Amino acid sequence: EVLQKGGNAADAAVAAAAVLQVLQPYATGIGGDCFCIFYNASDKSVRSIDGSGKSPAQLTLELLRSRGFDEKHLPDDNSGLTATVPGAVKGWFDTVENFGSKKVTMDDILEPAIRYAESGFPVTPMSAATWEGLEDKLKATHGGHTLLRSKKAPRSGDVLRNLALAKVLKTLGQKGPAAFYEGPVAQAVVNAVAAVGGVLNLQDLKNHLESSEDPVVPTVSTTYHGVKVHTMRPPSHGAVLLEALNILEAYNLKSYGKTSGEYYHLLIEALRLAFADGLSCLSSPGHNSLTSVINMTCKKHAEDRRALIDTKRAIDKVAAADLLAPPQFHTTFLTTVDENGNACAFINSNFKGFGCTIVEEHGFAVHSRAMGFVGVEGHPNCVGPLKKPYHTLMPVMVTDSHSGDWMANIGCMGGYGQPQINLQVFTGNAGVGLESTGSSRQT
Repeated sequence: EVLQKGGNAADAAVAAAAVLQVLQPYATGIGGDCFCIFYNASDKSVRSIDGSGKSPAQLTLELLRSRGFDEKHLPDDNSGLTATVPGAVKGWFDTVENFGSKKVTMDDILEPAIRYAESGFPVTPMSAATWEGLEDKLKATHGGHTLLRSKKAPRSGDVLRNLALAKVLKTLGQKGPAAFYEGPVAQAVVNAVAAVGGVLNLQDLKNHLESSEDPVVPTVSTTYHGVKVHTMRPPSHGAVLLEALNILEAYNLKSYGKTSGEYYHLLIEALRLAFADGLSCLSSPGHNSLTSVINMTCKKHAEDRRALIDTKRAIDKVAAADLLAPPQFHTTFLTTVDENGNACAFINSNFKGFGCTIVEEHGFAVHSRAMGFVGVEGHPNCVGPLKKPYHTLMPVMVTDSHSGDWMANIGCMGGYGQPQINLQVFTGNAGVGLESTGSSRQT
């Protein structure tokens, strides 16, 4: 609909993200974060938007310790201490402002989502199954009853409405991102987080809205057999994928066959090495993360890491025993392309399903992104104030390394599984000759 009104790929991506907030509130929405990569066909440029928020000014390691947490037992999604500033709303507006067509308004872009929220939508089998799996969590979550029907998760085919969310989306279309980061909605977010022990406050939200940091950031990229692979800079862990690709580039993956043990062995070992590097050094921008990414994604580093791989057996140890990654959570990825050849890879997430709390007056969840921090003092990704945690979101774009032409967008849900899934999809197409659906089924 947005494309038909004259919008471009960026406009359409934000429209789709807003619709998914209505259809899949467990996975995504205005209470979460987003990232996008945009390809401008007119000049073949690739740029990105960092739509993630920082931790509250009051969130410190000392605070967590005073509440009984330690480096091996950090707050989980039952705690408001896992709430960082939701960056998605500003990210949506930044995407449209910097990459949009200027032919459609935000009212136009949000209209489909508002229509679904007001008129209702049938719950799909997949959504029903996910919702049911999170039913007990919602019952125990502050405000969770607002996203249940008679204290039960909706069933497949049920028609749902979210009038409170529709009202928020209408206000955003009319008044812009300030309607989220200031005023009644902002206060409701702060109250919902405080109800479960969090320290997010109005000043944290206002600071995000008024930030002087440029939301448009360069991508980080590498080359692989004639193509250029772009993904997000820190706080995203996109560099894990790029390092793995650099390690694998020297192997003739196609010769191993698409389902061979040798093929998967190489992918697994490359990912183990890349994750060991990423989990050791990636963190909030400004905490030496860019230097870490440059080191991780250089070809010489990949050569050194590749030398550790034995094609016949697994490496005994690639990382410290206490270097742990949290489990997988909920995310939505979408891709759009318009008639002019512009393309947008867009990802939006609540991190863990339904986040850490529900803003019951307005019908949406607040994410639990601070679960991406570690509690090890001195670690680059140690929990602290005004920091962005290690981020699992990583849209991927592929261009021709010679002509600069756009080739593909790649992305997925899966939390810390995203580098693995994206690697399998990419090598399944570029390196082994699989169809994309086949690659997806094997992840």
